[in-house]
Amino acid sequence: MTIKLQNIIFVSLMIGLICGSCSSAQAFFVASRRVDVVVTTGDWQAPNLEVSLIRDGQTQVIHELITQPDFDLDPEESSKTIEIENISLPPYLIFEYRLQSLETALGFDEPTLLVSVNGQIVFQDWLAPYLRENPDQSVDSDWQKVYLPLDQNMAGEENNLIIMFQVNNFGDEQFPTRLAVKNMTSKSMVLRQGDLISLNSESDAQVHVGLIDDQDQMSHISVDQFIHLSTDQLNQIKSIQAWSVDLAGNTSQQVVLPITIDTTPPDSITDLQIEYLSQPETIISWTTPSDVDTNLVNYEFELFNLAQPEVNIFDQFESRRLPYGIWAPKPAGVKDYLVFKNLPLTVHQLDIRAIDIGHNQTTTSLNIGQID
Repeated sequence: MTIKLQNIIFVSLMIGLICGSCSSAQAFFVASRRVDVVVTTGDWQAPNLEVSLIRDGQTQVIHELITQPDFDLDPEESSKTIEIENISLPPYLIFEYRLQSLETALGFDEPTLLVSVNGQIVFQDWLAPYLRENPDQSVDSDWQKVYLPLDQNMAGEENNLIIMFQVNNFGDEQFPTRLAVKNMTSKSMVLRQGDLISLNSESDAQVHVGLIDDQDQMSHISVDQFIHLSTDQLNQIKSIQAWSVDLAGNTSQQVVLPITIDTTPPDSITDLQIEYLSQPETIISWTTPSDVDTNLVNYEFELFNLAQPEVNIFDQFESRRLPYGIWAPKPAGVKDYLVFKNLPLTVHQLDIRAIDIGHNQTTTSLNIGQID
């Protein structure tokens, strides 16, 4: 009886131990499974950070920032094509170039350098003004910096960017024109007063912004999801660094955006004068102004008969720009020309506005003609 009772007690204890072990194992398995769920559902993908330029109510997303290697065209080469696939056009394409040649008769009728973006000509350089002033010297131009505003319509359906540099040697193989290009980028933003830089991240991420001033000191801003930076906030700031961090601590790739705020008007046009006054052709010339920020100056023309000074009659007469000088941009000190066809020889006032990228402008006026 005692032995049976001991056996029963032993069996009961073993059953209890087995059940207890099963329960503990099950509890441990459940706990382990829960920890595993927490680990495996963590998000390790970096958050997105979208950079946009907002100008005049229009938003342009900057998807990629272009940086291309420098190149020096071989003497036997007349063109260089750069292809970038699947990219949205940046607001500006910036590069520096230099032309060299032993030839002394370049470019009076045709441009020495043509630059096109997706088949659309965006820049031309004639070297005639230099050669008129230095007829017995070879061409060895200084480095010229070019800011080219790009139109989104150039991108086409596939968003491929094809940049072509074409050098005209005018059939002279003995003295070919050499082209060198450096510092090609879209990373530098030229801002107008009133522009906004928008930094927009995913909903669960925080945007971090570092503003770098001229003394290389950085001030730090952090906000939830997005921030708009105005030109007032960016005054005396030379570059923006931005990144976003999500709730899991993942960090996006850092964006570095050098900026220039163009608020200084270009210098006034100088030497605005009548080169030739007659019918059917009247020629006006001037010396191109300088612009401290971008050296890119465009023009607007207005022509008034002094008898009706409120009416712009510029488009009533055939006019054209002579292909001398450099078009977009125009370095300071280059002669530029405007030709009128069949302009009546009465007193007119010609106003020329020099306008830079920041829409800053200066106006110069000239009286044309004679009183009948």
